[in-house]
Amino acid sequence: MKIPPASAKTKGASWKQLPTLALAGCTLAGMNVPPTWQLPRLAIVPPDSSRGPAKVWTGADYQMADYAAPRQFAFQRDFVLGTSFDLVVWATQKRHAEFVETVVLAEIDRLCRVLSVYDPQSEVSRLNRNGSVASASPDLLALLHAYEQWSALTGGALSAQLGNLLQIWQTAEAANLLPASIDLAAAVGHLHRPGWQIDAPTRHVSRLGHQLLNLNSLGKGYIIRQAMLTAHAYCFDVFGALLNIGGDISVWGSGSPLPGSPWRIFCADPSRPQENAPPLTTIDLSNRAIATSAGYERGYTVAGKRYSHIIDPRTGWPARGVASATVIANDSLAANALATALCVLKPTEGLNLISLVKDAEALIVAADGTLFRSPGFGAFEVQAAPVPSLTPSTPTPAIAPYDVSGQTGTASTPAPDPNAAASTAPSTNAPAASPTPDPSAAAGTPAPAPTPPPAPAALPPLTVGQAVNLTSNDPVSFTRGASHIKRPVRAEEVFSVTAVTSDDVTITDRFGNQATVARGLLTVFTQAPAPIAATPPPAPAPATANNAPVTAANPSSDQWPSGYQVTLNIELPTPTTPPGKVRRPYVFWWIEDSSGKPLHSVSLWGNAFGHVKEMTEWWREVGMNHPVPWVKQTTRATRQPGKYQIVWDGKDDDGKPVPKGNYIMVLEVAREFAGHDIVRTPIACQDTPVQGTIPGGKEFLDTPYTYGTGS
Repeated sequence: MKIPPASAKTKGASWKQLPTLALAGCTLAGMNVPPTWQLPRLAIVPPDSSRGPAKVWTGADYQMADYAAPRQFAFQRDFVLGTSFDLVVWATQKRHAEFVETVVLAEIDRLCRVLSVYDPQSEVSRLNRNGSVASASPDLLALLHAYEQWSALTGGALSAQLGNLLQIWQTAEAANLLPASIDLAAAVGHLHRPGWQIDAPTRHVSRLGHQLLNLNSLGKGYIIRQAMLTAHAYCFDVFGALLNIGGDISVWGSGSPLPGSPWRIFCADPSRPQENAPPLTTIDLSNRAIATSAGYERGYTVAGKRYSHIIDPRTGWPARGVASATVIANDSLAANALATALCVLKPTEGLNLISLVKDAEALIVAADGTLFRSPGFGAFEVQAAPVPSLTPSTPTPAIAPYDVSGQTGTASTPAPDPNAAASTAPSTNAPAASPTPDPSAAAGTPAPAPTPPPAPAALPPLTVGQAVNLTSNDPVSFTRGASHIKRPVRAEEVFSVTAVTSDDVTITDRFGNQATVARGLLTVFTQAPAPIAATPPPAPAPATANNAPVTAANPSSDQWPSGYQVTLNIELPTPTTPPGKVRRPYVFWWIEDSSGKPLHSVSLWGNAFGHVKEMTEWWREVGMNHPVPWVKQTTRATRQPGKYQIVWDGKDDDGKPVPKGNYIMVLEVAREFAGHDIVRTPIACQDTPVQGTIPGGKEFLDTPYTYGTGS
């Protein structure tokens, strides 16, 4: 295929027209492109749907003056495939990233019209209703074949014929009565038979039996895979992309401006699945997919007991025995299939299954909390430097520092002392001494060596993982990935050393932001000594009828109660516009003391940091002077659409416990060019559990909160 020179059609072509060249199978590789052509920067992939990053022509023929460094663009929505939608794109121009989002959403909508059981006009719904469908689409045939393969490989742990079983459990939840064993046994008995028949020449699909098909188990993984392949084929000036739908993630290309750098993914802890809770582990991922299955987000509540939404096709009962399963695989369909199957199988059976699938790795959390890793899973994990505990009883979770170079600091021998050389070399600042005659020189007696001036005290060496304080009168520049923030630091703020060189030290704050500073600005953190107790006052007089008894003060009475936390359950309103058209708003939650002084930014998320400064009170009151704990990309169990849970553990922005008392919760929800709600709610954090509701507004519904243990 011949491409016209820039002076002809290509030069004036619209950017929306250019991706058509990629779909036609055109590549720049191997073409004899004259160096005089002024082609735009294209990222075009061959039509074989390779999983590698898109090829970007960066040869010497480029006019480097036209080169623009890639930037990160994030798109966040809710109620897409019945859950959350996050797309992160590295591109040089916003319109190119927006086009990727348009392509991805269009592909999702197209496949929903084929595979969704919630759309009565979809192919699978017509197959369930009519018993057959003529000229089935390639997508329906591909997914049915995938179910056949994975059902055989997992020994029946996966099935597309769960429609009737799901209805049984939905009815049981509505009646608050467990299903009858005979009903479950009858439904399971039909699953051992083939569920459909495909006539390959005519693509005619017929259902066999009365079991309704439900393709949700593998359908989401298939849709994510196809959406990313389509975006990959359409990529224009795109260096990398991440698609996260409800916790199932697929990535390709670079996760930062540096070519080949991985994407940083966090794995949710099933025992603490809140949005801002510490992750179970951290993964660096390149050109792969990761999926997590678990029952902590969705399920059935029957007779006061919670059951997982994952049904074991072999028994008809909800799966149990595995708290969560996270799988890394070459594509989202495989990752999704394996993660679901691992929640049904025993952990040892699951690891055996993983060993049969090429390039697949898994982390299984058993119901009792035991971790099972496949042999190669650890190669993807980030070894984080531990963050020091500020109090012995409440350790701060370890932070996984993000290095934009794609490398993570690891423990090593102490760095050379930069003052070591100075301690042995002659001082260049000492005044020159006048020579004096040596009376013993004539006699041949050697003169004593002059006493050198004292060397400056050497700073103690620092090691990775050590806790330090930073002394700086000027704001310090922090980075995390491609995000940058410049903020002042407090003298009492504690950082963790993540890398040491001969002159500089890289430190990480409690939110994962990194800064590289001179060694001389750091001092080793030490716990402040406990204050000397004052002489106790004399014992109070015995109580009489005229005076109330006086009780000696309890030194620990003001401490935040052990194990207590504040939990907020935010719910966004169901959109009135078509699904996928509603962008997720900016959500900010911070804590103030009773006087209105900000104490802690608990959680916040949004899709464009630049708008935060203009739109929100949080930025004016808190954000410009505090670290920014942005919500990260996390693989987790598929959440309900528009529902998010966040917690406050009773610590301030420096990680120090606050005393119990009266506080103010500030919840601010703002949508770009739309509504803006902010509500302040007092809460008494004492020794007694508390429940309440923050009244909703235009952008969020009534939000329940609890204070107590395990709230």
